[in-house]
Amino acid sequence: MKVMAFNARPDERAFFDHFSQSLDMDLTLQKDTLTLDNVALTRGYDGISCTCDLPAPILEKLAENGVRYVALRTIGYDNVDLKAAERLGIRVSHAGYSPYAVSNYTVMLMLMCTRRMAHILKRAELQDYSLKGKMGRDLSSCTVGVIGAGRIGTTVLKHLSGFGCKLL
Repeated sequence: MKVMAFNARPDERAFFDHFSQSLDMDLTLQKDTLTLDNVALTRGYDGISCTCDLPAPILEKLAENGVRYVALRTIGYDNVDLKAAERLGIRVSHAGYSPYAVSNYTVMLMLMCTRRMAHILKRAELQDYSLKGKMGRDLSSCTVGVIGAGRIGTTVLKHLSGFGCKLL
């Protein structure tokens, strides 16, 4: 099987090497994003891997070039015209991340923002542990809205429920 990976980052190299050998794939890495301008590179490939948007025009060119499989290196597939992919006979898969891992990370970032963690860390580097001014606010006093209540959004809501904030 011939596969071309777009948006291939240096830190992904070991992963690509391992799976191309273990699955006996002919793999080509592209650092660029897949666009209509470079979709011709996929001619003769069975599949692609990417992190980019795949609207119908790109999918149509992929199908013309013989591509039948798209493996997204993203959590979801809302960046793909799935109706066009189905019509063209292109199978689409995406990465399966643990909703708990993503939710934990989300809540951590929220706490870091509300508590002004970047400012606190800078002051800690200077060994300044004084409490000058307001150091942030409690998540319990916030109203938090989650757009999209799929597996990850629902898990974020469950985790936030323990903080006492108002949830939308």
